[in-house]
Formats: sequence, C-alpha cells, structure tokens
Amino acid sequence: MPPAPPPAGAPLPAPGMGTRLARNSLHSASGRVVAMLAWLVLTPPLVHTLGPEGFGVWSLFYALSGWLGAMDMGFSQVALRFGAAARSRDAGRESGEYATLAVLGYVALGVVWLALVLLLSEPALDLLRISGEARVLTARAFVAGAFVFTASGIANTTSAALQAWDRFDLANGVTLTASLSQVAFLAWALLSHAGLTACLAAVTAGWVVAVAAGVLLLARGVPAFRWASPAAASKRLAASLRYGLPLQAANAMGVAHQQVGKLLIVRMVSLAGVVPYELGLRVCAACFTFAQLALVAVVPEASVLHARDQREQLEALHRRAGRFVTAAAAVLTASLVAAAPALFTAWLGHADAAAALALRGLAVAAYAGVVGGVSGAIARGAGRTGIELEWSAIGLVLHTLLGLVLVPRMGLAGALVAIAIANSVAAVWFALRLAHVLGWRAGRILWEPFAVPALAVVAGAWAGARLAALFTGPWLALVVGGAAAAAVALALLFAFRHVRAEELVSLARRGAAA
Repeated sequence: MPPAPPPAGAPLPAPGMGTRLARNSLHSASGRVVAMLAWLVLTPPLVHTLGPEGFGVWSLFYALSGWLGAMDMGFSQVALRFGAAARSRDAGRESGEYATLAVLGYVALGVVWLALVLLLSEPALDLLRISGEARVLTARAFVAGAFVFTASGIANTTSAALQAWDRFDLANGVTLTASLSQVAFLAWALLSHAGLTACLAAVTAGWVVAVAAGVLLLARGVPAFRWASPAAASKRLAASLRYGLPLQAANAMGVAHQQVGKLLIVRMVSLAGVVPYELGLRVCAACFTFAQLALVAVVPEASVLHARDQREQLEALHRRAGRFVTAAAAVLTASLVAAAPALFTAWLGHADAAAALALRGLAVAAYAGVVGGVSGAIARGAGRTGIELEWSAIGLVLHTLLGLVLVPRMGLAGALVAIAIANSVAAVWFALRLAHVLGWRAGRILWEPFAVPALAVVAGAWAGARLAALFTGPWLALVVGGAAAAAVALALLFAFRHVRAEELVSLARRGAAA
C-alpha cells in the first residue's frame, strides 16, 4: 500500500529525511542497548558495596557532574550545529575550527571548575549537612567531577563533530567506548573491593579512553574534517558565544531542574532517602535514552534545513520527528508505570515500593521532557536557543517552588509531583512559544504531541498495571504487564493515526533499499 498523501497545504518532507532520521537513530540506539544493560547489571552491586550513604555520595557525584557538564558554554552543541551547517557547504576546515574551539573551551573551563570546586566544596558540604566519612568521600567526588567534565566534554565534541558530518555510526562508537570502558573499570573496582574512590577514578578513566577513540574515529571517518590552530579557532568565538551562552544557561537550568529534587530530599529528608529517587532516575534515564535518540538526529538535520532556508521542510521535520518520538515515549511511559513494582522486585531481588513510586513519577516527568525536547531540537537547529532558555527557566522555577512546598510535607512523593507538574507546564509553554515564533498552528502543536499520546499513556498504564497484579512471579508480571501496557498504548496511537502503518512500511522499504 503506498503512503497516504499529506493533507492539503501541509509542507512536504525532505526527500529521504525519514530514512536518515531512522538510520541515525538506530545507529545511536545500538550502542546504548549494550551500555544500558551493563549499567543495570552494575547498579545492584554498587548499592550493595557502597551502602546507602556511599551510594548517596555516588548520586551526588553524578548530580555535580551533570551540573558542571551543563556549564560548558554549549561548546559541544556549537560543534554539532555549526559543523552541520558547514557540511551543507562542504567546509571541513570551518567545521574543524568550531570543534577546536570547543576542545580549548573545555580545557579552560575544566581549570576554572576545579578551582571553584576546591574553593566552594566545604560550604556546599555544610549546606547539605554531610558529615563524617561521607563528608570526605563527597569532597573527593566533587574534585573528580571537574576532571570528568573536561574529559567528557572533549569526547562529546568529537562525537558531535561526527554527527554533524552524518557519521552517527562512528559517533555511536565514541559513546559506546565511554560506557563500556567505565563499566569495565567499575567492575574491576567492585571485584577488588576498592571502594568509592576507585569507582570515581574508573568513571574518569572511561572518559579518557573515549577521547582517544573519538579523535581516531574522526580522523578516519571524516577525511574532509581538519582540526584548526588556536588562532583560527578563536575567530569563531563570537558566533559560538551568541549561540552557546543562551544554550549554556538553558542547560544549567535544565540540569538543576532535574537534580533539585535530589537536593531537596537530602536537605529536608535524609541522605539515605535519596536512594529510591536515584534508583528510579537511573532506570528512567536508561529507558528514555531510546526515545531521545531521535532528537539527537534531528538537530543536524534542522541545522542543514535552516542553513538552506527550507522553512516548510523544517516544519515537516518537526511534525514527522515529533510524532515518532512522542509515540515511542508514550509506549515506554505506559510500560514503566504499569510494571514499576515488578521491575524492582525482579531487578533488586526484593520489593521496593518507594523506588517503584519514584519510577512512576519520574517516567511521567520524563515523557513531558521528551515532548518539550522535540521543540528543543528544532530550536537548536534553527539557532533559537533563547527560547530554550525560557523553557528551562520556567521548568526550574516551578519545580523549585513546588518542591519547597511539597517535599517537607510529602517527602519523596512531593518531589515527584513537583517535577511532573513542572515538566508538563514547561513543555506546553515551549511548544506554544515555538509555534508563535515560527508561524505554526498552535492547535496541531498541542493535539499531536500532547493529547493523543497522553491518552495512550493513561489507557496503557491502567491496563498493564491491572494485568501485572494478577501474577505473583516478578519476571512474569514485568513482562506481561509491560507488554500489555505497550500494546494498548500503541493500539490507540494507531487508531488516532498518530502512528501510521503505511509510513512505517515506507521507511522500512527505503531503509532496506539503502
């Protein structure tokens, strides 16, 4: 059956756009599957070996690393966005100038962050009320975070440069190298009973290995790419800052928005009280990685379309990518909400009601974040990072205000309600704001990514949870409940034509032909 024609007046998709997005998304997903499984296997031993307080410190280490990573002036995204625009003109030297500037920026910022960490770690520890052995370990984690920032930033720059030149297969190699190297080093540290300090060193070493892999893959995979001298790279600083400063502020607020729940729990409940939240966040982040992978492929595609002033095709990209990404996120959300209790029983070997609650709340919040991310990918590609800054600010302010009110009264549940409401409100606002700026219809922006998938989430989660409750075996309840939730959600998405069978068949045929 041939694909159905687009509605009258709808912009036509770019030739081969869907195939490229699907191909690049699959390249990104292939390595993440292995990495996700490895991390899921390692987390229970980490919880057991480090203990509640040690794992709490481990959680704070990742929170700090995330914050530092967000304070990067948007350098890796500069390499991606401007590198893709340079590819449209076959300008390998220009792409190399932006990538070189990004690497130099990460080195300079790494020195600054290390100095700030050494200066401010003690006041931060006092604020979080951490004492005893945990205080010493947390101080080490803060220092390690600065080194991880520099190494991960350089590795991500090489990956972004490869993605800009449509080499998502090689960019995936950088990501996979980082994840598997960290897992290997962490496994050695756990088997050696070396403790938290060795685990911190393992993560740092994994990123160093990824840097080497990224430089090698870029040299072999993109012959047109050329690294530049510092003097040549500095000429791109003004353009990079105009794009990167709003993006950096948006990223910083976005990471703070994601992590503020942890800090409120540590400050207002206890350090050990953050463990269920962290467990739910790990599972949620690992699973939603797959729904977000397509967004990585959207940014360079949008950059090329914007550089060529192909506005109608840019709208087609938002519409098409948005339907697929939100559909995948809706199916995943329904499955996680339905099977959360069985998942932790099967994974940890015992029931954990608090972790299951955390996963359910964070899954709903993550779905809203993915919906907003669809608009964010287009905004980045089109150079509209100022709108993304507004989105992040709304989410952070609303989350913090709600958290300050709800966490002291409701504990973990209050943190989950706060982040879910904040993400949902911010995503709706961002979609409407982008539609206004680009001249799109607001009705479609709301109906397609919000109303239909949200209905699928509710129906799928309800059906899956009811079915999972009929089974006592955790693995069987996990599989049956998750599969039923996914099936019901997907059926509704097909029924409302949010996902179209003929479009999937067409993509599969083109992919096979390619």
